[in-house]
Amino acid sequence: MDSTHRVPVYFDLETTGFGAEARVVQLGALCGRRTFSQLVRPDVKIPPSATAVHGIDDNKVRDAPAFREAWNLFLRFLEAAAGPASSPLLLVGYNNWSYDDKTLHAELKRAGVGPAEAFAARDVWTADVLRALRAARRGPERGQKLSLRLGDVYERLLGTPLDGAHDAVADCRATRAIADRSVSLLEGGPFREGDLPVDKRRKVELPTRYVRHPPCSWPCRCRRTVSRFFTCCCGGWKVDP
Repeated sequence: MDSTHRVPVYFDLETTGFGAEARVVQLGALCGRRTFSQLVRPDVKIPPSATAVHGIDDNKVRDAPAFREAWNLFLRFLEAAAGPASSPLLLVGYNNWSYDDKTLHAELKRAGVGPAEAFAARDVWTADVLRALRAARRGPERGQKLSLRLGDVYERLLGTPLDGAHDAVADCRATRAIADRSVSLLEGGPFREGDLPVDKRRKVELPTRYVRHPPCSWPCRCRRTVSRFFTCCCGGWKVDP
């Protein structure tokens, strides 16, 4: 079994809306202790309905870089946070298989960057925390129709409201906190056009076994199942050969 360790990078996008033509207005990421937050000029008007959600309006992005430049800044962040270009990544989001990944593909296409080249020489796979929660509800939530909205799940698991919801970096932190306290993630195919697991029919599930993570020391103290590509916050992962 391939036991390659992929560096988890949590990411989130704020956009002009939810349609196929939505443009990115903020790109946020979290890798280890490093964070990345960049406003993006979409070169289209930001609808008031979108501003009401994330608080970003046309004035805030007037002097921001366009997506191509913002993406280059993100790649520099990856180089500093995740290591050299040869380091394989696991791009982790919340509902990204249904939305954020497709939005990234569209923006990269507009910028003239093919998905296979988007991360330079890196081998990048994806994981969706929301899809994992839907696929493996456990305990008191089994059979119950509890909300799986990011803020609602965060509040149930951590016992406190999500501060700064709909800010890209705040949502990344919430996604990581949820992943650290939940069951194993579902990993999707490489971040390449045609391989992206954007729906149930195209989702690629890896033929791998999962192992129970040993109890962590404080402050982690988790007992969750991890996959061969994903680590808990204490870094103590193992592979079932």
